[in-house]
Amino acid sequence: MSTISPGLVWRLSSRNIWRNPKRSLFTLLAIAVGIWSALSLSAFTRGLNQTLVLKAINNLTGHVKVMHSDYHRDPVVQHRISMPGDRELEILNSVNVKKWAARVRVPGVIMSERESYGVNIVGIDPAQEVNLSFVGEGIAQGRELKGPEDEGVLVGKKMLELLQTDIGKRIVLMSEGEAGEIADRGFRIVGVFDAELEATERVFVFTGRTVLQNMLGIGDDVSEVSMRVVDGEQDLVKTELKAALPNDDVETWETLEPLTVAMRDVQSGFLHIWNIIVVVAVGFGLVNTMFMAIFERTREFGLFRAIGMRPAMIYLQVIGESIVLLICGALLGNSIGLLTVHYFADGLDLSRFAQGLEHFGAGRIVYPILRTDDVVVSNVTIVVLAMLSTIYPAWRAARLEPVEALSKI
Repeated sequence: MSTISPGLVWRLSSRNIWRNPKRSLFTLLAIAVGIWSALSLSAFTRGLNQTLVLKAINNLTGHVKVMHSDYHRDPVVQHRISMPGDRELEILNSVNVKKWAARVRVPGVIMSERESYGVNIVGIDPAQEVNLSFVGEGIAQGRELKGPEDEGVLVGKKMLELLQTDIGKRIVLMSEGEAGEIADRGFRIVGVFDAELEATERVFVFTGRTVLQNMLGIGDDVSEVSMRVVDGEQDLVKTELKAALPNDDVETWETLEPLTVAMRDVQSGFLHIWNIIVVVAVGFGLVNTMFMAIFERTREFGLFRAIGMRPAMIYLQVIGESIVLLICGALLGNSIGLLTVHYFADGLDLSRFAQGLEHFGAGRIVYPILRTDDVVVSNVTIVVLAMLSTIYPAWRAARLEPVEALSKI
């Protein structure tokens, strides 16, 4: 056997792996489970990361926000900005900006007949909030605000419960006025919003922007201008706005939501660690399988060498067996992984863990996101490193001496 026939190597490899079906099946399943877990975990981690980011952006942050240079440090009414002028409007209405909204947002107190709580009082133009923030997604009960002059109030479902009141009842909103005096006014609850996070329902109270401006005595000034931009253009929009508003603070959501960024990075790091664990486990499984196969077939390899089979042929045969196992395991693992992602395409309901997830800013539903590069990287990494782990067993098999091998029982 002076020549190496790829067809012969493939036939021998394909048949030999099923000589011990139990061991081969366990190895195949280990490879399949490794790839399945890598794909599934990648999909759900990306889905959870996207949920975290979207919640942060929808929570009145947007992709880019303009505010007074001291507002983020101390969000009082004195730290406000003017409504966008012609130069800013040109940027805000450009093709790079999808939606934008100007808001008045101040800390305050909401009081019912029985209870009082600290809140963020937000004055909005409801039309600007559509497709920009969670308050523009509709309400659970009552009616929406009709415009910036609407004197009604929207409260969260949890806040309504805490205040022990109901739609149609009057409440009082209190905050600091422009001159430092107490500014307060009676409002009527007209609607209730239901947010993904209970904390959001407790924190925010919404009314018309003009109404809140009049209550605080700040004219047409606002606290912030928030916007959603085209993917990949937030740095460009930030640069343009900073040039137009050198005295104001212009920040992206990553700066305003450092906890969300940290959580995203931690989860991505955990995903890399898990992939390493999977690769190591699959590699050890293959090494064990190949060594056991070589041990059981020592006499067989010795006989092959005695009749003239070249060491390279034996080496390729063992490598071929590993390739067959990897191909079968990869096909099975990818199939199960894709089916898992497809099965949960409508979202994985994590309502039972909702209270814990709130601490991380995540919602109740996670939608898996599987990217092509995740599939390629997971498969290539596992297959390549698993193949490298079989080189030594194959080398040992190829170096067996015929006389020594045939003497083995």
